[in-house]
Order: sequence, then C-alpha cells, then structure tokens
Amino acid sequence: MGDYAESEPETKAVVNTINKFKENIKIYISFHSYGGYWLTSWAHTTDLPQNYLELNSIGVHALNGIREQNEWVRYSLGTASQVLYIAGGTSMDWARLKAGIPYAYTVELRGKGFIEEKTNIIPIGNEMWSAMKEIAVNQDDWSNSAVSFREDFKHPL
Repeated sequence: MGDYAESEPETKAVVNTINKFKENIKIYISFHSYGGYWLTSWAHTTDLPQNYLELNSIGVHALNGIREQNEWVRYSLGTASQVLYIAGGTSMDWARLKAGIPYAYTVELRGKGFIEEKTNIIPIGNEMWSAMKEIAVNQDDWSNSAVSFREDFKHPL
C-alpha cells in the first residue's frame, strides 16, 4: 500500500519490467495465499471480460495440471468478483487493462492460512509447476503465442 498508484519502489520495478516486455507477455499470474481459488479477471466489476471463455479454458487446463499431482485438490475457478468479491486495484486487472496482457489471473494457493505448513510447500509448488506446464503445452488451444514448453526443462524440486 502506498500513497498513490505505483508509489512504492517494488511496484514501480514490477510495472516498469512488465511495460518493457508487455508485447511478449501473453499471460500474467499473481500468486497469493490462501484459499484454493483460480481467479480470472475481472475483480473490479461483476461484468465478464470479452475473453472470459478463453480465460476459463486456460484455467481448466491449469486445474487439470494440479489434479495430475494431487487428484484430491480442488480449486474454485471463476472471476474474482463473482467467486469472492469486488476488489479495486488488483494487479490482475491492471495487467489486462493497462499493460494489455490478454490472460490475467490471481491464484489463491490452497492452504489453511497465510503462513503454510512446511510439509505443504513442496506439494503446492509441484501442483503449481504442473499447472504451468499444462498451460504451456496446451497453449495452441488458447493463443498464437511463441511461448513453448521444453520437455527437458524439469522442475527444480
């Protein structure tokens, strides 16, 4: 929280970096704790974005990736404003509206609190890695992006 939009140095650094590379960024994902939600834009209104069906499709791929790691894990998928509540000033909406990134999400990681148990950190990390892989390998379903996934690039954990 700052005195005004982009007033803090950390926020400025993120904004400057995204703006520098925004022509090559197709998807933006902001990770948070906690709750088990895969949220699409919009957060600031209950209106659906024009590309909601694509956003939802990408989210389904991600959730399928999570289930490959742990089939018992469930995330709720939908717009932030409809799944949770209306919220202004989210980085997800900024990424879509200001930076023009076509696919923007907020992921509220599963867990029971803001500080997760140590034993859950690696499993949650593996779930997110699997979700990112599913998004990447299925990108032809949702984008003409030049991004590709290399099978020889393995998760570091």
